[in-house]
Amino acid sequence: MLKRVLQLFFSHSHSLALALALALAVGCADDRVSVAGADAEASTPDDAAGLAGAEPERVPPWDAATRAEPDGTAGEPDGAAGEPDLAGAGIDVEGALPDGSGPPDGAVTAVGAVLEGPGPVLPVNTLHLAADASLATRFAWRVQQPPGAQSRFVPNDEVKDPTFEVNVSGTYTFYLGVWDANGTPAPSQWSASVLVLSTADIHVELTWDTPQDPDETDEGPEAGSDLDLHFVHLKYADGGGDFDGDGANDPWFGSPFDCFWFNPAPNWGVFDPEITDDPTLDIDDTDGAGPENLSLWTAQTGEAYGIGVHYWADHGFGDATATLRVWIQGAPVFEATQTLSPGDLWNVLRIEWPTGSWTAPAGPGGATPWVTSDYSSPLFVP
Repeated sequence: MLKRVLQLFFSHSHSLALALALALAVGCADDRVSVAGADAEASTPDDAAGLAGAEPERVPPWDAATRAEPDGTAGEPDGAAGEPDLAGAGIDVEGALPDGSGPPDGAVTAVGAVLEGPGPVLPVNTLHLAADASLATRFAWRVQQPPGAQSRFVPNDEVKDPTFEVNVSGTYTFYLGVWDANGTPAPSQWSASVLVLSTADIHVELTWDTPQDPDETDEGPEAGSDLDLHFVHLKYADGGGDFDGDGANDPWFGSPFDCFWFNPAPNWGVFDPEITDDPTLDIDDTDGAGPENLSLWTAQTGEAYGIGVHYWADHGFGDATATLRVWIQGAPVFEATQTLSPGDLWNVLRIEWPTGSWTAPAGPGGATPWVTSDYSSPLFVP
């Protein structure tokens, strides 16, 4: 509840929020975060070169002649309980009649489009799907989503032109089955894939699974567990004390150099709004599963950044398994999972720029992964 009150209050009191954020900052100190432990593994993305500054394209909708059928590698499309089964309804998911021929003349055919095209499309976007209703009177949409994605068709999967939020990076494959006025299904379904990808210098996504939450897709106050993504500028970030026991002031929860739910769009670089040298937290999910997305389009040369995950509140649902993924200029470079209890803070990663190399920090005594139980900052108490 405190989290929501703070967000709502400061969203309507921008100047006061800025003043408080600056007051909470504890100077510009040297980098106090060190990477300890001989087994700390580092990595440099070899295949990320040359992608800086590239913008995702938007292309026209697919033409009927270029629609692809499933290749069998993505598995069967996911669907919610109670949705009609395309194959069970007589639609051949392989895209042809049993004898290998095409549909007979005059038969209803599945014709669809994703108006944003095959991508890449930036994460945290809404796709607009459309079906040709010249003969079809009933529609059934399905989607194969990347790991961690739990979006649904809006308003539902049986309308002609639904929308669909893509909040997790990866490939989304959409399927459409149709029926005519007599209830006769099209002999094959339509399908097409959309790539969702950010080519920012650094892009971070957090998703999580809470086994005791029976419906991680429901929404509302305290409807699910609340984990938070933190992204810090390690040269300046100062959370006001050493709460993880490593002998140095922590970077977490200190504004303005920790980008998190209270400080989702800080100014770390020049004050020119046209220069994209500041991180932005695109989503703060407070009711279960995520994702939380953060992008830094233009990282600063010679600087280091830290990534952490904090379990803010479980709302009665218990432990959660967090998954953190990182892309450097469009190339996936890191993925890790960690089971967290309420109050835990996971110090996940340190990224050096411009190399893009990363190191998983070790905690006191060389412990990895570095998870601090019952982490509490005096600045923010759940």
